[in-house]
Amino acid sequence: MSTKAEQFASKIRYLQEYHNRVLHNIYPVPSGTDIANTLKYFSQTLLSILSRTGKKENQDASNLTVPMTMCLFPVPFPLTPSLRPQVSSINPTVTRSLLYSVLREAPSERGLQSRDAHLSDYPSLDYQGLYVTLVTLLDLVPLLQHGQHDLGQSIFYTTTCLLPFLNDDILSTLPYTMISTLATFPPFLHKDIIEYLSTSFLPMAILGSSRREGVPAHVNLSASSMLMIAMQYTSNPVYHCQLLECLMKYKQEVWKDLLYVIAYGPSQVKPPAVQMLFHYWPNLKPPGAISEYRGLQYTAWNPIHCQHIECHNAINKPAVKMCIDPSLSVALGDKPPPLYLCEECSQRIAGDHSEWLIDVLLPQAEISAICQKKNCSSHVRRAVVTCFSAGCCGRHGNRPVRYCKRCHSNHHSNEVGAASETHLYQTSPPPINTRECGAEELVCAVEAVISLLKEAEFHAEQREYELNRRRQLGLSSSHHSLDNTDFDNKDDDKHDQRLLSQFGIWFLVSLCTPSENTPTESLARLVAMVFQWFHSTAYMMDDEVGSLVEKLKPQFVTKWLKTVCDVRFDVMVMCLLPKPMEFARVGGYWDKSCSTVTQLKEGLNRILCLIPYNVISQSVWECIMPEWLGAKRKKGP
Repeated sequence: MSTKAEQFASKIRYLQEYHNRVLHNIYPVPSGTDIANTLKYFSQTLLSILSRTGKKENQDASNLTVPMTMCLFPVPFPLTPSLRPQVSSINPTVTRSLLYSVLREAPSERGLQSRDAHLSDYPSLDYQGLYVTLVTLLDLVPLLQHGQHDLGQSIFYTTTCLLPFLNDDILSTLPYTMISTLATFPPFLHKDIIEYLSTSFLPMAILGSSRREGVPAHVNLSASSMLMIAMQYTSNPVYHCQLLECLMKYKQEVWKDLLYVIAYGPSQVKPPAVQMLFHYWPNLKPPGAISEYRGLQYTAWNPIHCQHIECHNAINKPAVKMCIDPSLSVALGDKPPPLYLCEECSQRIAGDHSEWLIDVLLPQAEISAICQKKNCSSHVRRAVVTCFSAGCCGRHGNRPVRYCKRCHSNHHSNEVGAASETHLYQTSPPPINTRECGAEELVCAVEAVISLLKEAEFHAEQREYELNRRRQLGLSSSHHSLDNTDFDNKDDDKHDQRLLSQFGIWFLVSLCTPSENTPTESLARLVAMVFQWFHSTAYMMDDEVGSLVEKLKPQFVTKWLKTVCDVRFDVMVMCLLPKPMEFARVGGYWDKSCSTVTQLKEGLNRILCLIPYNVISQSVWECIMPEWLGAKRKKGP
């Protein structure tokens, strides 16, 4: 083992000893600053390796090996002493320029080689052991009393320096590992976590791997989990927007990840998730819908500035390119990749290193509801697609651009511009009755609607609990007296929770229009949950929020239910029976452990809540009442 490798391994053992001392409180217990000072050795060592590797590659490039294409040249090159007399009359400058011109047109072997081959160029040090140790150090940050900020930043920076030395499997799991620290790290480190994730970890995991043809599978599958963690442990909307826009630049169908968060996430992540969904996809809002949502609002994140060490006035120059080449990042920015460059600095190196430059977009300050193409001639200019590729964004201030359906087809169809770059764009969630909606999309949409409508049910249960508690204490249980308590007005979260069902109704109307081809199970779950939503909102307070929710019933919901009755009468009847099919038992008493008598009582209560809205027609009534009378006779007291 070489001396350098021994020193590297011994420093890793120091870190492991620090971890053991802090974990078991062994004196002397190191502070976060002590551990951070040790980590400086690794960051400096890794940067020096990248710097030396870049110089070595430049030296190798100067000692050019003539490729096979040189054999086609009519002029013999002075490669051996025996050939030198034959070319003594040739101008060496012309010969060298011809050679470089052919080499420039030849394929770059450095760019095409595998990542394993690229890793073999580095010294043989325990890079993976260092990564494992850094991950274990993440557990120490919440345990330390001093130096938490220094240690957290040092771990992130050292990990960034280590990125070029990691294989694809570790790179793909790195973003999820790092964002998981939001659950344990103190709030003053949350900004660093999101910034490192959005500007370094995610771009290098996706673009720095050898799988340049798409997003690695683990990153793709963990996107919804990363969004859920960010929205659960941070309340700053800037962090949510920055992470979401970062994902939208690299992977398609991010709306599906948001629907997963809404459908299966805890209650605290639903307000920011649904707010982000309707902000970035405003076409999901049905015509005539008015939002009085007083929760999370969109706030644009600050763009990253140029990091070139020789850039003049870098603070006022936002980055437009990102260099993922490790040696160039160290040489031009004295930092690990990626290196962010402004327009002027990127043009200096674009000629020789264009394959390492990736476009960087500015934040989406505003989301246009109509097509942003200047000469759009479509009769329906409602924007449904957002393009994140440089070919489209370059003409719109280097920001993502919104297109209507017709302009999207013209710009991104396979027949038009087939030889150009493949554009990455975000489409809208497809309606459940279209061919674009597969089984996964169907489940996402249905469960998201059910999850949002259940929020009103949860609020009703909390209100009922408060009423029962006041009765036991001998206090007045009237609605007026409860209005004067702090139950519904102690903070805006309760208002947000009641209004979440508003977004569920919008989803229902926009994406879940019933038809004869709608799967029975999916439609039955939606209808049953809508019936339960009527029951949950029947006793909502008659305040501003209650009035807004009540307006949704005649404006959207009753029309939707009448359509169900017209096209799928059997589903309408089944959901109103005392014992519907198993898949139609959604919400309310079906989610609780209660007696048969309680089920019958609550079921009849739900029917009574539907009667004032003229939802149950005479034909439906004639079908369901014999079943209810029979069930009452068998199970009644």
